[in-house]
Amino acid sequence: MRRLTLGGVPLHPALVHFPVAFWLLVPLMDIGYRLGLGEQYWRLGWNLALAGLVLALPAVVAGTMDALASRKVEAAQADVWRHASMMLLAWTLYALAVLLSSPGDPTQAFVPVCLMHFGGAILLAIGAHAGGRLAHVHHLPCAGAKREVTG
Repeated sequence: MRRLTLGGVPLHPALVHFPVAFWLLVPLMDIGYRLGLGEQYWRLGWNLALAGLVLALPAVVAGTMDALASRKVEAAQADVWRHASMMLLAWTLYALAVLLSSPGDPTQAFVPVCLMHFGGAILLAIGAHAGGRLAHVHHLPCAGAKREVTG
């Protein structure tokens, strides 16, 4: 299995920035709505959550390809699983929040949806830490590397 690259640059690290940024803005939009700044904050947050869900899918595919290509790197396995599970749990929380709410009705399941948004943001931070370890401790993904890094 080969890593997904574009011009020798790994795709997964390049693709994750938009969904992560969008999802981290969602709890801030919840706060803006709750502070009485207007329903447009709720609508923007809902749309950011949805956009993050869609944009995360190519990042998941690229990350899965990277993980499969690096599966012989035993030292990285714990961080690979931690990163993948935290990010997939965050994706699931944001997906549930989008399904349980409506962009036009902020009162619909407001408290549980906000808890999902904040929980998703916490999971993103934990998963991002594991992803950072993969990149900076285990040196994955190394698209141009001829050897596997063992730690």
